[in-house]
Amino acid sequence: MHKIVTEDLILTTAQISDVDAFCAFEQRNKKHFAQFSPSYELSDEQFKNLIATWVEDNRKGNSVRFFIFPKSDETRVIGCCNFTNMVRGPFQACYLGYKMDADWCGKGLMTQALQASIAYMFDELNLHRIMANYVPENHASAKLLQRLGFTIEGTAKEYLLINATWKDHVLTSRINHAWKNKSNG
Repeated sequence: MHKIVTEDLILTTAQISDVDAFCAFEQRNKKHFAQFSPSYELSDEQFKNLIATWVEDNRKGNSVRFFIFPKSDETRVIGCCNFTNMVRGPFQACYLGYKMDADWCGKGLMTQALQASIAYMFDELNLHRIMANYVPENHASAKLLQRLGFTIEGTAKEYLLINATWKDHVLTSRINHAWKNKSNG
């Protein structure tokens, strides 16, 4: 397990022991998340299996998924940020996804969580590029990614199926200009 501590938050890589807290987070926010991300109905056992897959993907170096907890309650998941589809070799990149509990939005906490987790991905895991995509009407994500230094690279038509509708997405990325080619010393 990897742990990042910020001023207000604790981020830990996904663990099976967090399944109940994560299920509660998803249930509390089902309507909130439905507008911008694919929804899925899972039983508690299916959530446990999903998190077990995430733990294994992290172990293999395919992804890093952080659960976000407030320092005031280290048992309550209030968000998550996921660095998935990690590719090494000449690409050295991944995709970023994130969600914040509706009751905790607008407090700057996702900015805080992503600043710390992106620093980890660039500094510790030495990735060169992180890509993040959002639906054009998600103005909060647009502002967040801009604040974090992501650059718009274009738009993908009918990119992701959300609530039975293919939605266009704005494609963004952030480059690690301090990237080091560790294979060449």
